[in-house]
Amino acid sequence: MWHVDWHEIKDPRWKGLLLIVYEDDSSRFIVGYGVYPTPTSKYSVDVLKKAIEKYGKPEEILSDHGTTFYAVESDEREKGLTEFEKFLIKEKITLIVGRVDHPQQTERLRSSLTYFNRR
Repeated sequence: MWHVDWHEIKDPRWKGLLLIVYEDDSSRFIVGYGVYPTPTSKYSVDVLKKAIEKYGKPEEILSDHGTTFYAVESDEREKGLTEFEKFLIKEKITLIVGRVDHPQQTERLRSSLTYFNRR
């Protein structure tokens, strides 16, 4: 299983850019990352494709409820699919979406990102 998350880079030299990181759950190895001006589903897929080319395909990916990963249904509309979700379906990768307001599920990845900010 891989974890994925977007992270705002605090270092002023990066001028508010965002970092996306894919981390292997068991080894904590960073299998993919990218730096972009905005978090989008397309960028999430682009980085994932490169990670898969290099390290193979994970069976599962754990994400939060971010709109780049997961399209939420509401009373006004049915749930659609993000480009990220469509790609995972096509590749037969299971998306595990963490519970709302439960950051502990991606805590390991977030601790790696905190380390990045201290550098």
